[in-house]
Amino acid sequence: MTALTDSAAHKQQPLTREHALTELKRHKAIDPATRHFILTNLIPAKTQDQSGGGAAAAAAEVMRWRVNLPVLRTEERHIHSWPDSIMPDQGKTYSRPALFIGATNSTRLMTPAYTGAARRLFPTHTLEVLPGGHFIQNAEPLRCSQLIAQFLAREFVQKS
Repeated sequence: MTALTDSAAHKQQPLTREHALTELKRHKAIDPATRHFILTNLIPAKTQDQSGGGAAAAAAEVMRWRVNLPVLRTEERHIHSWPDSIMPDQGKTYSRPALFIGATNSTRLMTPAYTGAARRLFPTHTLEVLPGGHFIQNAEPLRCSQLIAQFLAREFVQKS
């Protein structure tokens, strides 16, 4: 991701979807599903000199990131140090229903530290695990939507 936001080439030339995809492909650890998810955050920049004209024009269209990458890069260590940096354990728990959707190959939610924190802080949580990587909601959007709908119906609709 740093290559896409900090490269000298990016500062000298406009960011295009083709450039972003090329940079992402250079990172062998980024699987195709994750690449696709990252590219969903690339949106057209508002410029006055863009012309219409099919796939070639779309690939060369000037783009910008929808999310604030500098802030995400700066604060990522806090996000990944959950729960300690975000929710210091002061004996507080969330006792209402909570749904966690994880993936078998995720290096985040499926670690013993995360699952232990979830049990401790969300004692009534439900954990659903799907085959796949960290961005399971992108790789399996229909299955994730079904799990969320089933959870909401079971925990909130049927009990009211």
